[in-house]
Amino acid sequence: MPRIKTAKASRSVLIVDNDKILVRVLEMKFKKEGFHVTVCHDGQAAIDALKKEVFHGVILDLMMPVKNGYEVLEARVDTINAATPVFVMSGVASPDAALKAEALGARKFFMKFRMPLKDVVDEISDAVLGN
Repeated sequence: MPRIKTAKASRSVLIVDNDKILVRVLEMKFKKEGFHVTVCHDGQAAIDALKKEVFHGVILDLMMPVKNGYEVLEARVDTINAATPVFVMSGVASPDAALKAEALGARKFFMKFRMPLKDVVDEISDAVLGN
């Protein structure tokens, strides 16, 4: 069944992952849904972005250069995005990783490549829009 598009032009997401191919695919899918997309390829760049721009959602990898995803989650509480929902999308296949991310404030943990990216984008989009 086709999704009903709602007004999302004012919504923005931050995608944080050092996998440039995955980032590009996610970026295209969110833009197709009408989101403004900002991309960072390391944790420190993400922390800097979280301090400067308000986002409606963050998609965050755990294993990245400079600062990892856990460090981004910890630093987020001292930014203008302290209440912004964060969705971790990681290849770390460990229940402990998911529990730690959620304890640091992640709303949901997605295993990379375990569900179609369209489903991930739809679920995040719905959560950000409050559907």
